[in-house]
Amino acid sequence: MKLPKGWIKTNIEEAATILDNKRKPINSSERQKRIEGKEERELFPYYGATGKVGFIDEYLLDGEYVLLGEDGAPFLDTFKEKAYIVSGKIWVNNHAHVLESKTSNRFLKHYLNQFNYKEFVTGTTRLKLNQTSMKKIPIPLPPLFEQHRIVEKIEELFSELDNGIEQLQKAKEQIKTYRQSVLKAAFKGRLTNKNVKDGELPEGWIQSDIGSQSESMKNGLYKSKDVYNETGIACLRMYNIQNGKIDWYNIKRMNLKEEEIIEYELLPGDILVNRVNSRELVGKSALIIEGLERCVYESKNIRLRLKNTINSRYTNYWLLFSANQYFTNNAQQTVGMASINQKQLSEMPIPLPKNVKEQQQIVSEIEERFSVADKMEESIDQSLQQAETLRQSILKKAFEGKLVAQDPNDEPAEKLLERIKNT
Repeated sequence: MKLPKGWIKTNIEEAATILDNKRKPINSSERQKRIEGKEERELFPYYGATGKVGFIDEYLLDGEYVLLGEDGAPFLDTFKEKAYIVSGKIWVNNHAHVLESKTSNRFLKHYLNQFNYKEFVTGTTRLKLNQTSMKKIPIPLPPLFEQHRIVEKIEELFSELDNGIEQLQKAKEQIKTYRQSVLKAAFKGRLTNKNVKDGELPEGWIQSDIGSQSESMKNGLYKSKDVYNETGIACLRMYNIQNGKIDWYNIKRMNLKEEEIIEYELLPGDILVNRVNSRELVGKSALIIEGLERCVYESKNIRLRLKNTINSRYTNYWLLFSANQYFTNNAQQTVGMASINQKQLSEMPIPLPKNVKEQQQIVSEIEERFSVADKMEESIDQSLQQAETLRQSILKKAFEGKLVAQDPNDEPAEKLLERIKNT
């Protein structure tokens, strides 16, 4: 790329001071011991590859610095931040390079957040940017005053963009609240009954429980790693349950005998319930629909198979609405995880119209409203994606010299760099 007049091509080694020798790792248990009993005002921020990790009781650096992720950072994701600025008294671990620009830290930060690291990182599942490669990262360096103008314009545009993104995120939260209000109305009977008194079930409804309406419940299967392969039958895990639906993503496969497949097969109308997870996620569920590839399920889930007296979609929406609160109050807690069992699932109450046609009508009313909400959310997601694309476009223009006007009176960057080298 041809550089604008007055710019010069350099690299991080020349344009910044590298202070990696000033950082220091510390394990979490030792850090916890050091901060126990101390007030936050006595502590200092502790940083890693993607931001603040927590606090520590002393500092390694004092000033303003650019931290650039060394490993595990999202180097190949266009929309993820790789570099950020910190200031004051701080502690930095070994997962972030510490840089101090010789001209403008903010200019350097913005440049590093749009740079393509593909040729500079190593590794496959966990990418690493070592110091040798980092030093060679090229930087198009404008005159100093132009750097300041570029930063000012970037941050002005980003501020406007962030305000728009904040409003879009609020709209998404409102849609989430709306969905919950739809479900609340549905299970109080208000979507199919004109007059429902508070605290009472509509006429023709009963207070039942999941166990009374189930034909069977069965925990999934557990197999050793050697059973997993690339060509066997699909096995759904807790990660494949998202927002009441099966997310067909990163599917694991197993070599199983036909009798095992039949025993653990998921059929249309079954509901897969997550029985081991974090406390806020345990009990999430997904309906198995027609057209899904033949599949089984692993041991951290329960297969719920219902009687023909209850609509499976109705039941799944009920779980989507109330399972989190119910199981949060009833789950057993172990270190880092929570679990539920078939008995707890069986005892879960469910308000139920005895008429299956009314159950189906409620499902239709829910899905009609959810369909509108889905379209609104899809539009918001597209706008959010466009906002991030615009952010990258702003950065691209900035470092091509197309974002702000040039001033012929600015000192050329070549002289700036020469002066930096001589100091």
